[in-house]
Amino acid sequence: MQIKLSKRAFNNLEILYNLVYVDKPIVAVEFKNSLIDFINLLKTNPYMGKDCKQRGIQKDCRVLVYKKNYIIIYKIYEKYIMIQTIKNTKKG
Repeated sequence: MQIKLSKRAFNNLEILYNLVYVDKPIVAVEFKNSLIDFINLLKTNPYMGKDCKQRGIQKDCRVLVYKKNYIIIYKIYEKYIMIQTIKNTKKG
């Protein structure tokens, strides 16, 4: 199954990357690659995230937690998975 990032999710990823890059460029690259690798796990296991309603989000989507502080909200379609947003829960 193909993974697609919404414009919002792409921007979220770039913002997170740039925040780390300012002080630690190598860590920023490793973080971004690790996050993308984690998201790509959805290709073979699209239901690994919890239903959004279980997390108090009243939308038709799923939520995946990455390294305790990041949430990935996504929706499963017939032929692809759309990553809707990526958030740092510590920064809001």
